[in-house]
Amino acid sequence: MGRNIKSCYLDTNILLDYLRDRDKSTFDFIKTAKEKEINFVTSHFAIFEVLDLEAQDKFIFKELKNKKSFDEIRRNLRYRDLTERELENIYKKVRKNLFYGDISLKIHYLSAEG
Repeated sequence: MGRNIKSCYLDTNILLDYLRDRDKSTFDFIKTAKEKEINFVTSHFAIFEVLDLEAQDKFIFKELKNKKSFDEIRRNLRYRDLTERELENIYKKVRKNLFYGDISLKIHYLSAEG
């Protein structure tokens, strides 16, 4: 007797795999789950983490392009100097690909009842 799974929680690593197209097994998993009509959920914390890591990567690549040293980049990582437009583009990318793309991710709201 099999279980009828209705939803699946996607953590930060899976979301980044999908967003960055970095792990084929993640895409295979998502495809299989979609075929079985399983809903995808995540937490606010995971989305905040994805946004933060995407902004971090944007900053690092921007600084490398500007020929900054690794030590200098690392020192300034906490004080990322990204424009409002760069941050907005990151938000739009995450929103489009995770909430309105193939996986139609939903936010799981925690309550006292679980």
